[in-house]
Amino acid sequence: FSTTPDLLRFLAMILNQGEFGGSRYFSRDTVALMYSNALPESLGTATALGWELDQERFMGTHRTGMTFGKTGFTGCTIVADPQKDSGFVFLTNHTWPQRRKDKEEINRVRRTLADLIFSRQGR
Repeated sequence: FSTTPDLLRFLAMILNQGEFGGSRYFSRDTVALMYSNALPESLGTATALGWELDQERFMGTHRTGMTFGKTGFTGCTIVADPQKDSGFVFLTNHTWPQRRKDKEEINRVRRTLADLIFSRQGR
């Protein structure tokens, strides 16, 4: 549980190799583990230290292989792409007043948001 501004500061710190506001919170090596696949390629999925990697279902079509993020039960999403030096936080309560029957609906929203943000990044 957090706020959008705090989560954006957290993303900025990760995108800045573990530093924010003149302080170091994670080493560069630890940050690299956050967007480096820790699973064998044969599994067909990519997961890093604390994050999912390169997942079109919620990261959109303009992501790179280094795009990392996480989703939550209520629809919340945090995604960043170090190659594009950008990311976003989407806080929602998609389950209120009841959970939607179409569980893919929230991923369509997430993908659309990711595509809007990452398509505008020229890196």
